[in-house]
Amino acid sequence: MHLIIKASSDVELYFIWSTVCDAPLGAGDLAQIETLGQQFGPRVTRELMGRVHATGTSDLLGRGDWDDDGLVLREYPRLGSPSRWLPRANFHAFAQAVQADDEAAIEKATEAINPEIHPVVMITIGGGEENT
Repeated sequence: MHLIIKASSDVELYFIWSTVCDAPLGAGDLAQIETLGQQFGPRVTRELMGRVHATGTSDLLGRGDWDDDGLVLREYPRLGSPSRWLPRANFHAFAQAVQADDEAAIEKATEAINPEIHPVVMITIGGGEENT
């Protein structure tokens, strides 16, 4: 599933987030997100963007909303990169970094995962859960 997340309430800057790979598919202004939405989904509609502007996210479950602590970023910007924590407070800097394809700025906007602070649940192929 792909979400549209608004980087901050006062700036027209968004990113499309894949919940499959826990990484962004792109970032930009509304016109750029409409283009990305045609390519990857979700399709940008007035109703969807109303939800994004009101809550910070297109997700009905609230992932990435104004009150969310943040998101786990996996294997981005390169496959094999360690997972990182993306705090909600850094969504704006992160979206700008994604838009500019700036790996150093992406790393600066994110934090190393600390299991005591950022508990991450991994689903294993066998169907069990393990905390990492």
